Amino acid sequence: MLLALVACNPTDDVPSVSRPVMTAPPGAPSTPPPAADTQAPPTPADAAVVSDAAAHTPPESPPQRLPEAKPAPARPGEPELRLDPLPPKRVVVLSIDGLRADAFVNQPYELPGFSGLRRDGASTLAARTDPGRTVTLPNHTCMITGRPTDGPEGHGFSYNGVTDQTLHDVKGSYVASLFDVVHDHGYGTALVASKPKFDLYPNSYDATHGAPDAIPPDHGRAKLDAAFITSYDDDSTLGSALELLAAGRVKLLFIHLYECDSAGHGFGFDPTPGTPYAAAVLRQDARIQRLRAALDANTTLIVTTDHGGTGQGHGDPAVEANYTIPFFVVGHGVRPGSDLYALNPARRQHPGRERGHTADPPPIRNCEAGNLALSLLNLPPIQGSTIGREGLALR
Repeated sequence: MLLALVACNPTDDVPSVSRPVMTAPPGAPSTPPPAADTQAPPTPADAAVVSDAAAHTPPESPPQRLPEAKPAPARPGEPELRLDPLPPKRVVVLSIDGLRADAFVNQPYELPGFSGLRRDGASTLAARTDPGRTVTLPNHTCMITGRPTDGPEGHGFSYNGVTDQTLHDVKGSYVASLFDVVHDHGYGTALVASKPKFDLYPNSYDATHGAPDAIPPDHGRAKLDAAFITSYDDDSTLGSALELLAAGRVKLLFIHLYECDSAGHGFGFDPTPGTPYAAAVLRQDARIQRLRAALDANTTLIVTTDHGGTGQGHGDPAVEANYTIPFFVVGHGVRPGSDLYALNPARRQHPGRERGHTADPPPIRNCEAGNLALSLLNLPPIQGSTIGREGLALR
C-alpha cells in the first residue's frame, strides 16, 4: 500500500494545490527553506514543470508480502535450541542534504552522532558525488538507480525542481531503482523526505508508472509501500521514519533530511562554530542519535549526502568542497573504526583531492548507496545500474 503525504509552501519548489498541508509543530527548526535552484528544466524542452502530482489513492488492501523464513522444528529426541536469532535483515539509507565532508571534523563541541558513525562502522570523508553533478535531485536519483546522471547509461534526470514528469518520461525508457528490486522480491519499501520535490520518486514508482512485478507472486506495480514527504520539516520526517521502523514492515527505508542544505543556502556552508550551518549540523547529529537508538542489531545504516557546499551554493561540480562528501556504513558485520578505501584496495581508489571521475578503479560515490543496500539484503543489483554493482567490502 502506497501512502503519500506532502505539505508544500517552499521557495524553491512550486506549491502543490492538491496535497493536504501539514503545519509545522511547535519548536520546529527555524532554518528557512533553501534558495531557488537555477538549472534547466528536464528534457524534452517543452516539458511542463508544475506542481506536485496528485495524491496517490491507496489500494483497498496492502500488497501481499513474503513471510520471513522460520527455523525448522527440532526432530524428536533432539534438545530444542533456545537461541535468540538476529531479527530479519533491514537497511536504512540516510541522506543528509548538503553535508560537507569536514562539517564535523575538529569541532570544539561534541558530535556523538557523527563520531559514533566513524567509531562503530566503516567510513570515508573522501567519497564523491555523481561524476558531473553536485545538486540534489540528480544525485539522489543516482543513489536510488545506481546510474550517473549523464551519458547513454545514465538516468538522464538533470532537473532540480518540482515536476509532474517521471524519471521514465525524461529518460525515454523505464529507469529501475533499488525500490524495484526490494519490492519485486516481496519485501516492504518506504521513502521519507523533507523537500516537496522528492515527490518525483513516489510519482515515478507508483501503481501507474512502476514496472510490472518481475518475480512471482505479483505484488503490484507500486514499488514504494509508503512515502511521507514534508515541506522542510526534518523532525516530522524523522518521526515518520521512526514510526515505519517501529511497525517493522519495511526492509528498505530511504530517509532524506534537508536542514544543512537550507542553512548553507541561507547563510553559507560554513562549519565554523557559531554559524547557522554549524547549528544545523548539531541538530542533524541529534537526529542521527535518535535514529540509531531505534535500530535493531541486524539493521545496517548507510549515511551519505548529495553534495557539500561553499559560499551559499554547491552548483559547480568542479569545486572540491562541493564534490567531496562523507560515506558511512554501520551495522552487524561491518568492521568498527575502519576506512572504506583500506577495506577495498582493489575495488575503489582514493581520489586524493581530485574529482576522480575517470579513475580506474573508481572512487567511492554516493551513487553506490542503492546497490550496497541491496547487497546487504542479499539481493541482486539494480537493473541497468553501472555504479556499485560490485559491492563494497565492509570487513
